[in-house]
Formats: sequence, C-alpha cells, structure tokens
Amino acid sequence: MEKRTLSEKELLLYQAVIELLDEGMEVHQIKVSDITNRAGVGKGTAYEYFSSKEEMIAKAIYWHGNQRFLELVENLKRQKSLKDQLMEVFNFIENVVYKDNGCRQLFKLPQSEEKAQKEIEEKIKSARKYAQTVLELIAKQGREENSIHPEFSDFQIQAVAFPALFGYFVYLAQFEHVSEKSKESMREFTCANLLSILGKKPAVTLV
Repeated sequence: MEKRTLSEKELLLYQAVIELLDEGMEVHQIKVSDITNRAGVGKGTAYEYFSSKEEMIAKAIYWHGNQRFLELVENLKRQKSLKDQLMEVFNFIENVVYKDNGCRQLFKLPQSEEKAQKEIEEKIKSARKYAQTVLELIAKQGREENSIHPEFSDFQIQAVAFPALFGYFVYLAQFEHVSEKSKESMREFTCANLLSILGKKPAVTLV
C-alpha cells in the first residue's frame, strides 16, 4: 500500500496511464510520450519519479487497484446485510473482469523488466491486506446478524468465503461474455451456498 502522499505530477502520470488503458490500449502499446502528453508533464520530469516506462505503468496500475479496493471497502461498510455485502463483492469482480482494463493489464506487464516485476510483486503482497479487510468486514457483518455460526473462526470464514468469491471470478473470466441472467443465477447460487455453509456448525473444529 502507498505509505506516502503522491506528488501532483505522479498522480497526473498515474491517471494518464489508466485513461490510456481504459481507452483500449495495451501495456506494450503505450509509449512514454503518450503518458506525458496526456498528463501534461515533461518526459524529463517523469523520469525524476520513475526509472522506466514499465515502472511507471506498473505503479499506476497498482495505484488504480488500490483506489478500487478502497472504494469496495467503503461500499461494504454501507451495506446492511451479509447478502448485500456479497452482492457488492460480485459487482466489484464483474467490473474487474469486464470493465476495468487498468486492473486486467496488471497481468500483462513485461516479464523481462525484472525491476518492475519485483516492484509489482511486492505491491501485490501488500494489496492482500485489502482482500483481508474485505473478508473481515464480511465476517463482522455475518456475526452481527447471526448468519454465521458462532463456532466459525475468522480463519474458517476466510477459508470458506475466499474460494467461493474467487470461483465467481474464474467463472466470469473463462467466458468472453456472460448474460445478465447467467450472472444473476451464479451470484445467487454462490451466495446461497456460502450462507448455508456459514450458518451451520463447522463439521470440524480447527485446533
């Protein structure tokens, strides 16, 4: 997670990268001049902050992912039930798969750029904390409304919820297009199964 405050020029460069990606450009197609022209920042100034184009793009994509996760966390806090929270997570996943080109491009960063790859690997490890926060909010809501059995530990809740939510991501990612009816059916199926499992006493108590 970003610990320091971004400078105005860094923020402009990050926003420029995401705008270019949202317009349909691929990572390998973007040139430094595309980014700096869009941001209104000189090339020389850009290289005061980043050592390469790849580093600039990698950090911009990570920054963008952070913003999306922060929005998700705030949206989850506003939901009044565990089911509503799960539906909010499903919406987030759908946006990542179908609409958010910035997040998808994370997986297309050049493998040859060792520095950029190491940078993004560290960022991904840090970003896991956001996923942890999402699961903690789900657990908290479920306990407050008594839809999660009291004998479920935090780890057990995460062990059940994460594969189910990731399974929805895999379901969407394997198809170029999924109808609204199919998505709704899969959301309801996943949600009902989760609530059913979490509402019952765990079959095994972890020690």
